[in-house]
Amino acid sequence: MKKIKSFLVLVVLILASCANQEAKKEIIPSAPDYSDAIYWFTDPAVENQKPVDIFYVYPTLPSNPVDANGNSLNWTNIDQPSQRKVPYSNQQFFQTVYAGDDYNFYAPYYRQIILDIYRSDRKARLEKSKIPVEDIANAFQYYMKHFNNGRPFILMGYSQGASVLIELLKNSMTDAQFQQMIAAYMIGFEIRSEDLTAYPHRLISAKDSSDTHCIIVYNSLTNPKAVSPILSHNAMGINPINWKTDTTMATKEEHLGMALWNAHNATYTLIPHVTGGYLNNHNMICTDIDPQDCYAEGANDLFPLGNLHLMEAFLYAGNLQHNIKTRTESFFKQQEQ
Repeated sequence: MKKIKSFLVLVVLILASCANQEAKKEIIPSAPDYSDAIYWFTDPAVENQKPVDIFYVYPTLPSNPVDANGNSLNWTNIDQPSQRKVPYSNQQFFQTVYAGDDYNFYAPYYRQIILDIYRSDRKARLEKSKIPVEDIANAFQYYMKHFNNGRPFILMGYSQGASVLIELLKNSMTDAQFQQMIAAYMIGFEIRSEDLTAYPHRLISAKDSSDTHCIIVYNSLTNPKAVSPILSHNAMGINPINWKTDTTMATKEEHLGMALWNAHNATYTLIPHVTGGYLNNHNMICTDIDPQDCYAEGANDLFPLGNLHLMEAFLYAGNLQHNIKTRTESFFKQQEQ
């Protein structure tokens, strides 16, 4: 009898353990089907009237995603229209400011990790990042097969968007696709030295204003001590004002404009000569920005006072616009030779 009771207790403990494991199992939103236009910012089937494409991936944006039962998620649930609305203004900004009338604009929605994941250790973040990396790889390959039609393209990513595009370059893009890439603008993220060593033919730093098949990376600060703890190992950088990779100072006169965005009517104004700057340990040091202009106290553990991460997309808009055209012209000249 005692043996039976012991056996029953053991069974109950095993079942309880299984139940607890099931309760702790993470809920992952279903993967997007990129043949469905709802998973794109605009209908990608009609974005093909211009000779060059921009493929853009948005940054980590504030959200509190839940599943159909109200359970909190670590990834955005883009099956829900409310979650697809969150990045809309950011995508519209990049389309208006950087694609404009000159480039087709392709911007997929994806199951990005929420901001709190960046407060966990790097190993956990990389594990959870497999979901957004998978989504963007699938979106890019669908775009290449069904919408690109052999056109040259530019990659643009900001913050988490840059991080998943870096993984795309490393692991998912074919050699033929890489040859179609004019340049990759990886705004506000890090590329580590070990990645440069492991992927020397894919992670190629831009060296000037006109080279192609290269990566443009910059992270901006008002002082060298304001580095974000999640971007502290960056081994690549270029000055987005003068397009130098050394410490040459860029003057305010060379700054072509900061974009002030009006989300109500989707227009912007360029304000030139806002800041000069120079590179220090691969980071852009802006000499004329008030650190209080880009400080969010609720995120100061990730972006301390003096870190300009939240300004990266619009601070150098005029210079980026000009540079995208310069690299595009350089790409076509190379094709003619």
